[in-house]
Amino acid sequence: MVLQKYRRSGIGRKAAIEAFKMYEANWKISQMESNLLARTFWKNVIEGYKGTNYTEHYVQDQKKYIQEFSTRN
Repeated sequence: MVLQKYRRSGIGRKAAIEAFKMYEANWKISQMESNLLARTFWKNVIEGYKGTNYTEHYVQDQKKYIQEFSTRN
């Protein structure tokens, strides 16, 4: 979470990318369907980092979107 006064400063994007670089893992990032700002943020961050090399799906019963990708070599 990024505090309101620090939002739109790039700190959230930088923190996410540093975590992706730091940990070789299979990542799953989810957002509530109703949180359009979070969905837009994560889609932009992931596409900036992985291009189109990720999958996204919607989980109807949980009303959330999930993006999955790997940073494993």
